[in-house]
Amino acid sequence: MTQDNIGYYSVYEHLLPNGLVYIGVTKKLPERRWRKGKGYSNQPQFYELIKTFGWENIEHKIIQVFDNRHDAWTLEKELILKNRSNCINVKNTSITDNAKIQRQKYIKFIGDF
Repeated sequence: MTQDNIGYYSVYEHLLPNGLVYIGVTKKLPERRWRKGKGYSNQPQFYELIKTFGWENIEHKIIQVFDNRHDAWTLEKELILKNRSNCINVKNTSITDNAKIQRQKYIKFIGDF
């Protein structure tokens, strides 16, 4: 286990002042994943909103913590669907081959609902 990998999955949300919400899952300490907004520099749509509003003006909340990825991804998907009209989630699919494989599994997992 790396220093960043904490062994459990946190489902979280970032609520922007304009009512938009970003919902995510991380196995890292959430603060390390978020990096005060810099952790989203590879997601231009959300990153531009972070720069517009300022990280300190966005509400950050841990929704639930799980000991397995399946349950975390299930809740993330449910929350994204529930907040579909104001959700701004964009997943990066081209970081590494391993990330691409994980993303394909995730897409299949979502498609199974």
